[in-house]
Amino acid sequence: MSGAARDATPGVDRWVSLAAVVAAVSVLWLPYLRSSYWLDESGTAWVVNSGLGEAIRRSKFEGQSPAYYVVAWVARKIFGHGEVALRIPSLIAALITLWIVYRLGVALFDRRAGLIAAVSLAVLAPFAFAAVDARPYAIAVLFLAASTLSLVRWEQRRALRHGVGYALFSAAMLYFSYFFSLAFIAHAAYAYAKDREKSGVSLRDYAVSVGGIVVLAAPSAVHLRALLGQGDILAWVQQPGIVAKLLSSLLPIPLVAGLVASVALTAARKDLHRIRDGEPTSRLLAFTLAIIPPELLFVLSIVIAPKFFQPRYYVSFAVGMAVLAGWLIAGLSNRAGRTAAVAFMVVVAAFTYDGGYRATQDWRAASRVVNAHADRDELILFSPGLSSRKIDDPARAGLLRAPFEAYPVEGRIMLLPFDLVGKNGFRVYNLVTRDLAHTDRFLLVTGFETGPFRANIIGYAERAGFVSRTLYRQKFLHVTEFDRP
Repeated sequence: MSGAARDATPGVDRWVSLAAVVAAVSVLWLPYLRSSYWLDESGTAWVVNSGLGEAIRRSKFEGQSPAYYVVAWVARKIFGHGEVALRIPSLIAALITLWIVYRLGVALFDRRAGLIAAVSLAVLAPFAFAAVDARPYAIAVLFLAASTLSLVRWEQRRALRHGVGYALFSAAMLYFSYFFSLAFIAHAAYAYAKDREKSGVSLRDYAVSVGGIVVLAAPSAVHLRALLGQGDILAWVQQPGIVAKLLSSLLPIPLVAGLVASVALTAARKDLHRIRDGEPTSRLLAFTLAIIPPELLFVLSIVIAPKFFQPRYYVSFAVGMAVLAGWLIAGLSNRAGRTAAVAFMVVVAAFTYDGGYRATQDWRAASRVVNAHADRDELILFSPGLSSRKIDDPARAGLLRAPFEAYPVEGRIMLLPFDLVGKNGFRVYNLVTRDLAHTDRFLLVTGFETGPFRANIIGYAERAGFVSRTLYRQKFLHVTEFDRP
């Protein structure tokens, strides 16, 4: 089959890709729109459940900039209370991002690469999670995609308006996630390569735009400084399987399946050909955007105490990974291969994506279990898993109780520390063995920290004469009942 014949039906690619995107959104995104808040989302709900001024004040405890909580507060005002209302901004941002990534694929390679890039983005698990997450990451991805497209157009067309757009979108991105600043490494490498080729704007002009980004983003440093001043909230626990997570980010299963299917079908028809190279700078930009965020956060989580290697923090890689997949599949495959690729990506994603944290912590269900076994006077020991150790700080009390602020429970809630390190271990031991000496029954609710923390409390209680019984269990959420015979 000739090259002209294999590209003779661009409309078919367009409609097939559109159908695949609709299927991916319907299967991977929308079913979770009404699901229970997971732990961090309940924190968002707590931040915005009062006035706008209070939301801005509370933002310093929640790790996100005030800009996002302004958006969330407005969404709640417009769409009402509940999970869907707080997730709508992310859903809208994610849908717009699909279109921008399509345009980015077209700008860097060609139309077919852009179409497959949009499908690839829709099926990537970290992006699918962010798309219906009441957190700022989908909005940050939107601004990253917009800033990257602006940079590419600026380098290609040398029009000032694209340089201004790059600075504005880049600065906006930083107001929604500080972690996305890693993308600037890829941007700088691309700008340097274009300058070496003498095919884009000068490094001096790029440096001016970076200066503009710094100025525009400077106010966000106030919140960042306040956040870094609270060292206890940076004590994230690294979940097991960190190497597997790195591999899944570098070789996402749905994209690999799509690539293999496209190559196999194209080869079976004896139409496999050498991939169209495209500009080396285009490949450089897509590759570095895909690789740098997860790689650097992986290394940081190895060498320093705070554990930043979490999919929501490196989800910025999705833009580059999607475009890279689009280039590979579009360049290697004929039309049948491209159709097989997008079909396999959606099907494999549907079977491998489990909803992320939403499948491991259903706080709405847990609250129903608690209410079924507790009355107003029941003591509930509660450790939600939020990484603040200052449980006696009244300003943070609402945040630390956030899951049960969103889904109220009967009983008297007593907060437990984040972990059993140092004096916290003695505090919990004394609580269970001494302060509960005259209590015959209580409930223990633990989130995220489900390893030695929960086991130690059960051990303390059993030595004090209590018998434990699990009432509700998920990977990162347990409700345990204790009775003294």
